Amino acid sequence: MAPSRAVGDVLLSSPAAIAEEEEEDAILQQLPASIAKLSLVAAADDQHELQQPAAPGGEHKLPETAAAAPPRGELHIFRSKLPDIDIPDHMTLPEYCMERASQWPEKAAIVDGNSGKVLTFGELDLLSRRVAAGLVTLGVEKGGVIAVLLPNGAEFVTVFLGAAIRGAIVTTANPFYTAAELQKQIRVANASMVVTQSSYVEKLRSLQDDFSIQIMTVDKHVNGCLHISVLLEADESRCPVVDIHPEDVVCLPFSSGTTGLPKGVMLTHKSLLSSVSQQVDGQIPNFYITSHDSVMCVLPMYHIYSLNSIMLCGLRVGATLVTMAKFDLPLMLELIQKYKV
Repeated sequence: MAPSRAVGDVLLSSPAAIAEEEEEDAILQQLPASIAKLSLVAAADDQHELQQPAAPGGEHKLPETAAAAPPRGELHIFRSKLPDIDIPDHMTLPEYCMERASQWPEKAAIVDGNSGKVLTFGELDLLSRRVAAGLVTLGVEKGGVIAVLLPNGAEFVTVFLGAAIRGAIVTTANPFYTAAELQKQIRVANASMVVTQSSYVEKLRSLQDDFSIQIMTVDKHVNGCLHISVLLEADESRCPVVDIHPEDVVCLPFSSGTTGLPKGVMLTHKSLLSSVSQQVDGQIPNFYITSHDSVMCVLPMYHIYSLNSIMLCGLRVGATLVTMAKFDLPLMLELIQKYKV
């Protein structure tokens, strides 16, 4: 706010300050009565007293606005001058993120930076529904947990979205965890299936043998394991219609364990949807990316930063995700140039 200055006992406001006050008054008049009655002054125990210059006799007088301030402990709401962001409460996370996919079915959704393989939005939508149908066939129930132990790539995205459509929960894990670390997370999360690469199967054999957890590979066929083709070749017409509540858990990542043992964090459809909406929706998005952009996905998708702010936000706006299985500086620079990241 523009500064005011005091002359004697009179508080003078600059023209800019007066204009700003008038604008604030106009905004308050447009708010619902229940909000307009609330003061815009913060109520805190360390509230600073606003004082005028000393009056004759050495006494200080509080300005009328301060004298009329509401008592401490009263609720105060600070509102932006920008319009509210519409956060839908009737959509699931995959419905929300893929809501506009039909606008650009032939556009690249995911580009595998290592192989150059391209998956379009139309293909991603189809494969996600096939994954959901395949999970039903394999006996995965609503609320069931699937562990995804994968590097960045199209398989990670399709399995995540397909599981969410099914109403299942995905717990993400670092493929480089030790066998003991993986066993702890998968058992604590109560996962019934692990989707991974063939090179990590041996670390999971004890889970398969001792706890009858299904293991599915996304690359090579491995004896005793399912293959991703069981999901990707399922009949999409059998994609289930599931009654999913906004407060149903959709993702169960585990904390890094810097202050203790890693703990599961229950993220609901509503919480992730709200987070994505606050980043990329509205008139002035905090993360300004559009369908014309290509976004480099170097951070691992099993980490919430990449899962939320890169993968889900990118899908929501129709950006192309250029993935890397691991960080490689020369390759990254090549991909930036090639795909105009």
